[in-house]
Amino acid sequence: MTTTKKPTAASLAIIIDAQAATIESMEGSITALQEAVIQLQATLRDERAKPHRAKGNGQRDYGPSSTRKMTDIDAWRILYGDLAGQKARPLADHLGLSRGQVYSVLGGYTFNHILPDSFTPSQREPLLLEAE
Repeated sequence: MTTTKKPTAASLAIIIDAQAATIESMEGSITALQEAVIQLQATLRDERAKPHRAKGNGQRDYGPSSTRKMTDIDAWRILYGDLAGQKARPLADHLGLSRGQVYSVLGGYTFNHILPDSFTPSQREPLLLEAE
């Protein structure tokens, strides 16, 4: 049968000091990691805000990134309204959308619920004025 020694106050104080030092070190690491995350989030926000155009080295030019989400009225304008019949590149530039968003609407992949009569003239007017 083995006997265990009961810890003394001095040995417990050493353990507590060691744990306090470890906790202090971890708090410093956590603070540094929090600052790094904040910096990365700011960088990501800045990068998303920039219009990106791939150039050179055989890369394709996909146009600028979208600055906002496409709305139902945008889709209606592209398909049936004042912007109908225009090409995707000028539409995307004019509306602040990506070309992919415009191509998706023109190809019938998104906003399939939008029909020519989706908006009555009285509904269209305020939305068109707001969109401009």
